[in-house]
Amino acid sequence: MVEQKRFTGPTPNGRGTCQVCNNNISEQVKKYSMDRFNKPLCIECQKFEKGEGFREPQQPMRNELPSHQELVMMAHKYGKGLVSIETEELPAESFKGVTNSGNTQEYLMYKFKATVKCINKEGNNQLFTAHGDAHEFNVTKNIFPHLYRMAETRAINRALRLMLGEGVTAEELGNLPDAEEEDKDGNKTP
Repeated sequence: MVEQKRFTGPTPNGRGTCQVCNNNISEQVKKYSMDRFNKPLCIECQKFEKGEGFREPQQPMRNELPSHQELVMMAHKYGKGLVSIETEELPAESFKGVTNSGNTQEYLMYKFKATVKCINKEGNNQLFTAHGDAHEFNVTKNIFPHLYRMAETRAINRALRLMLGEGVTAEELGNLPDAEEEDKDGNKTP
């Protein structure tokens, strides 16, 4: 089950908050939503959940970005459904980068192309294609051993986001300026 990151529980007035858009909802709307969707949704987000409405993309906070799993689940609900996701490995590129100690070192950048096939509400086939890459400078040190898989995941996520009209995903942010790490010499890295 996907963790419900956006639901903040009842507000001080006894009402609830929509799990998707964080708008306050009445107890009656919350009860209806819980009975039918098993999660608290405002009326507009209920329409979207049923495939009857359009919801403006939200600008989520850092910890509320959709994960890969959430994007795939959302894609299955899109239109008349997700048909397939195909990936293609592209030739890796080598480039030179500067290490924290100032030395020049050669690195590999892994690249993938992903194509998402789906059927929209009108029954038409749609294709969404995107590319993803990963190298030592755009991943955290925990992901570094998994560059190949990260490049493929990024390509898939970008194609899914094109289809869904979503913003960035958590996996893509990598090292943020406020998320410093220490290298083996104890130096802080962004």
